[in-house]
Amino acid sequence: MGKENVMSIELPDGAKCVRTEFTKLSIEEAFIWIDFTSIKKSDYKAKRKYARQENLRQNILKAIENNRLEGLYVAILEPSVDYNGNIYFAKGANPGVGYSARWWDDNATKICPERKSRIISSDEYYLIEAHLIKNGDITWEEAAEDSSTKGNFSDSPASTHKMEKTGTSKCGEFYGFVGNTCKYVKGAYRHRYALMGGSYQSWGSSHPVSDEYIIYGPISMYDNSVGWPVLEK
Repeated sequence: MGKENVMSIELPDGAKCVRTEFTKLSIEEAFIWIDFTSIKKSDYKAKRKYARQENLRQNILKAIENNRLEGLYVAILEPSVDYNGNIYFAKGANPGVGYSARWWDDNATKICPERKSRIISSDEYYLIEAHLIKNGDITWEEAAEDSSTKGNFSDSPASTHKMEKTGTSKCGEFYGFVGNTCKYVKGAYRHRYALMGGSYQSWGSSHPVSDEYIIYGPISMYDNSVGWPVLEK
């Protein structure tokens, strides 16, 4: 997936035709290595006072216990999808909404099969949250109680109540991780998926980034949702 110029045509209110150009990112540019071996149980041993924060802590501890990988290469942008159904990454593009969890589960494997590309699991998602908390990119309160100031939610300050282009809201190394689009993640059990992260239509104070909404209809399409691709080392 090398660099190339592509066109995106939209029709915003009051405009007849607007043309924007963006550049697709290569695999090396679109993914960043996150070291899971640096995430230790000892860093999360202190019990949290509030229930939602403690629930997040327990999910992080379970994810650490279940993890068998040194780390993952994780997409830094929300993925987009072209007219031929190919997944790509580019700042300033539209997120690839309009597909089911099963579609993302199947098609993420085509991004880079030689590096075992796939969508992230819920345990791995919690490890990314742990990484961001440990690095000070998001607080326990922002992750578990109210994420509205960390991404694009309906109750975010100066919210436009519209989906942002890819590469807009940054949290740690990632753009669009918090809010804007929900992320389909692979659950712990076969054929089980979840939505995480919250979208621009949800409230960050009601559905913060750590919320996990279990879905059992793999071919159902959930609005404003994309997969979150990863590569194994």
